[in-house]
Amino acid sequence: MVYQARKLFQACDSIERLTRNNEKQHLDTWHKQEKKVRELWAKCQKANSKLREEILFLKKENETYREMEGHFKALYEENKALKENLENLQKATSGGAEAESANNSSSPVDPRQRP
Repeated sequence: MVYQARKLFQACDSIERLTRNNEKQHLDTWHKQEKKVRELWAKCQKANSKLREEILFLKKENETYREMEGHFKALYEENKALKENLENLQKATSGGAEAESANNSSSPVDPRQRP
């Protein structure tokens, strides 16, 4: 009976030690996983912060682009209007010169005799 009691005690002691070791291993594993999760979270936060900075930079660049686009459109319209004015002036100038040369070539008149 004492022998069986001793064996039972040893078995209980072994089970208790195994349980503590298992719990310790489980806690160690959990702590390691928790540490990895925290490290990954920190990396994600850092990457997120960089992305936010990049987004802000791109928004500013986009605003600058839109402003420049407006300036370029205005310059384009102004250039277009100036070209039209130049063409009209050239037409008016060349039209007057053509009319004058047509008058000169059609009738040879002494310039002193013109009215």
